[in-house]
Amino acid sequence: MDKKEKTEKAKTPKRKKENYSNQLVTSLPENIKEETNAGNTPPRGGGRPTKYRDEYPEMLVEHMKTGLSFESFAGVAGVSFDTVHLWAKTHKEFSDAKKLGMAENLYYMERIARQATLGGIPGFNNTLWIFTMKNRFGWRDKPDDNVRESIQDTVVNEIEVKFLKGLADEAGN
Repeated sequence: MDKKEKTEKAKTPKRKKENYSNQLVTSLPENIKEETNAGNTPPRGGGRPTKYRDEYPEMLVEHMKTGLSFESFAGVAGVSFDTVHLWAKTHKEFSDAKKLGMAENLYYMERIARQATLGGIPGFNNTLWIFTMKNRFGWRDKPDDNVRESIQDTVVNEIEVKFLKGLADEAGN
């Protein structure tokens, strides 16, 4: 840098550095509040606005009572599976709707099976229905261990009673 440039630089007033780090934004304009929260949820800590809507719990129940899964509602809402599971954890009304939807879904699936059993659904696929029930509702082929133990205890008790009755009959003769 030559002398002329140094002189010009010296004449230029130095800009004061402003410190904004300790200034907080205490309010947002109303239009930004509406866009970011839409009144649906308590204010969040930042990030992308939620896609959750107040009408989703009712929509979820209607969706599930037709036999469709909870996870497939993600397609209706245009979000991922993780998002609908997060909504069930963070929105009580959505969680309650999921529980009601599961009950409605089970009712729907059992009505279909009953109708198929009575011959009302030609070409009904039993295997697919059983597979669905096992995966969606936790059905199992084998009884619960507690049930098995209870049955074994009952059988052993009946055998013991018969054995003891036989001994008593022999002793009485």
